[in-house]
Amino acid sequence: MLRRFSNVLLVAAVATLACAQTGWSWNGTGHRVACAIAWDNLKPDVRTRVIALLLKHPQYGQYLEDTKAATPEEAGRAAFITAGTWADLVRSPVGKNRLYNHPVWHYADYPFLVGPMPEGKTPEAPDAEWKPDTDPANNLQAIQKCQAQLQDPTASDEVKAVAMAWLFHLVEDIHQPLHAVSLFSQEFPTGDRGGNLLMVNAEGNVLNLHALWDGMLGRDEELKVVEETATRAVKANPREKLAEQIKITDPKVWAQESFGLAKQVVYQEGKLPYVARKKYDDNKQIQVPELSKEYLESGRTLAIERVTLSGYRLADELNRLLAPAGTGRVPATEAARH
Repeated sequence: MLRRFSNVLLVAAVATLACAQTGWSWNGTGHRVACAIAWDNLKPDVRTRVIALLLKHPQYGQYLEDTKAATPEEAGRAAFITAGTWADLVRSPVGKNRLYNHPVWHYADYPFLVGPMPEGKTPEAPDAEWKPDTDPANNLQAIQKCQAQLQDPTASDEVKAVAMAWLFHLVEDIHQPLHAVSLFSQEFPTGDRGGNLLMVNAEGNVLNLHALWDGMLGRDEELKVVEETATRAVKANPREKLAEQIKITDPKVWAQESFGLAKQVVYQEGKLPYVARKKYDDNKQIQVPELSKEYLESGRTLAIERVTLSGYRLADELNRLLAPAGTGRVPATEAARH
């Protein structure tokens, strides 16, 4: 069943992404599936708090509201699922979107060195520690800022709603392997931007590597399809199967997981067949080596697992951050020790 599920999604993803040029993060489908899984793992009182905050989101009516929902609970669930995509929706520099768009928050790229580097070129790992009152420089710092805002008793519900929507997206993004890596080599002395500068061939369709991985769960964002995909993903990856990984609450470890998977699975330890994007842009007739079916199938399996895991971890994080007072909420400073 999983293999059939994987193949159907792969065809849909590749067909839609054939002309894609720049990947951002898990696409809308991936983020929605993760949020659907997270919703089902929220505690009832936390779910109530989440819905109340979403209603205070400054762009609720523009992006999050489902005017066709039959009940308030359905409207809340739909808003929650859509909120995972909001940080990508505001990338369009229109009106107030500029206030909420933070391009560097979507990734925390650890360097993957392939072969000798040009003299004087030594890429550094991202600074994973956020300093209060500074603008986050990457995904990991942004997660810390959003966590702090959600637990700040002086922050308004509007500020918390924005922080919460960003947190959805950030947790999900850092589980996408190519959001925690940049490949450095003689050919890419400043990095490959998380696979954006590598063109690959997936079953006859040429696209950049990042876009391929963003769309591993398909491109259909209809709620019914998202729910069906989430159900199948959970069936393939139940909480008990991922129990040990779910216990890990440190985003820096999540990023290292993604980095390791990027090296091993995505880049094939530096042996992935590709054509540099610049060469392809200069000559669209250049032959791009085709990825094996084994690579695509294993990639699909991994992507489904990472999206599912991000949903579980997001729910647990919200259950911690938004637990009502007196119910055993763990302070952020103590939670960071685990």
